[in-house]
Amino acid sequence: MNKQKSVIGMAWYRAEDYDAILGIMSDSHKLPGTFSEWLLKAENGEKELTASGHIVVRTVIDPKTFPDWCRSRNLNVDAEARMHFANLAAREYVERHNSH
Repeated sequence: MNKQKSVIGMAWYRAEDYDAILGIMSDSHKLPGTFSEWLLKAENGEKELTASGHIVVRTVIDPKTFPDWCRSRNLNVDAEARMHFANLAAREYVERHNSH
């Protein structure tokens, strides 16, 4: 029996966008204060997920477009929206890789 790996979307930020990310997120107090702190935490989380057999899809969040994306879906600009955005990217990844 061939066990399929689960695909997990993970919100990802670019160094040059991190200050703007903190500026747009309603729950920015839950995020690390600097990009380097966030990156260390994110990479450790990614390694743990990968080691557990998951496929991690890094989903870059653009601070210029993410608030509009959230508004169009009646979502707050917060962790729930980031997770939703990353999960949609993971679903698209699966669809792209399962179509022949």
